[in-house]
Amino acid sequence: MTVLSFIMPAYNVEHTVEKSVQSVLSQNISDFELIIINDGSTDNTANICDRLAEKDTRVRVIHQENAGPSAARNAGLNQVHGEYIAFMDSDDYTEKDMYQRLIGYLEENQADIAVCNVTRVNPDGTLNTLNSLNRITTSKEEMLELYFKYNGIEFYVWNKVYRASVFQTVRFPEGVLYEDVMLSYDALKQAHKLVVTDEVGYFYLANSESIVNSSFNPQQYDNVLQRKILLEKIKIEYPTVSDFAVDNLLDGYLSTGYKIASSTHDERTKEYAKLLRNDIAENQKMIFQNKVSSKAKLAALCLLKVNLPLYRYLYKKVLKK
Repeated sequence: MTVLSFIMPAYNVEHTVEKSVQSVLSQNISDFELIIINDGSTDNTANICDRLAEKDTRVRVIHQENAGPSAARNAGLNQVHGEYIAFMDSDDYTEKDMYQRLIGYLEENQADIAVCNVTRVNPDGTLNTLNSLNRITTSKEEMLELYFKYNGIEFYVWNKVYRASVFQTVRFPEGVLYEDVMLSYDALKQAHKLVVTDEVGYFYLANSESIVNSSFNPQQYDNVLQRKILLEKIKIEYPTVSDFAVDNLLDGYLSTGYKIASSTHDERTKEYAKLLRNDIAENQKMIFQNKVSSKAKLAALCLLKVNLPLYRYLYKKVLKK
């Protein structure tokens, strides 16, 4: 059996995909396969991927009509041969020994998921390393708490290596954005042990396209909807960490509010601003009663409800967006 299967969805990434593939091919391990799913690209992505596959037999390319990253990753999951599985985006890159280290942690601890820390590469070239820690746990509640509390762990799939058995019944929800949220939760439920290291192994390239003066995409509201689904699941299955899931929903409101406030002011953004405010009103009591949200975030939520332009200004100033 192949040791590790990489799954990389690719859509119109002709300027970045080769660097990402080379990042995989230069890993310190050699027994792996890289499955690239060309998700109906309309630029030169398909040709680049095919050329890379011709040069290295470890690279396989699946071509499909555009169906979104979830469907692409699911297509990859249906084709894997590895004992372990890793996901990588086609515009990011990794440390050369990242996967060797993470597989070592999995085998040493007989764990099912290993997580490394992340450095964000900003459009101006500056770097921000996220927050993480070193931890090994078999408690589902503690696993979830770590995902919620540390943005270097969180509900991403690309800074983790999974034992393939985790995905026997788990797949990405298709047709939604922020698909990592429920996939990460479902995968965590299948894991018996989690290993986390604060060592940086993954470099995430922040989107250089500003959302300022762009039209709001209704699918971006999935950032709220997926967090609401997660909250409802956790309230039933792991109620002791519900406050963290409520705080996570609050984060979804705040970030989505900023996207709406930063977009072109038209009928669509007015509609979604109203939807967001109604959504907040329905959950406001629960949000203000939870025990983990900071006063600053609660104050920001109040401002979001009454003054979008001022909220956008302060959000941008505080977070240096």
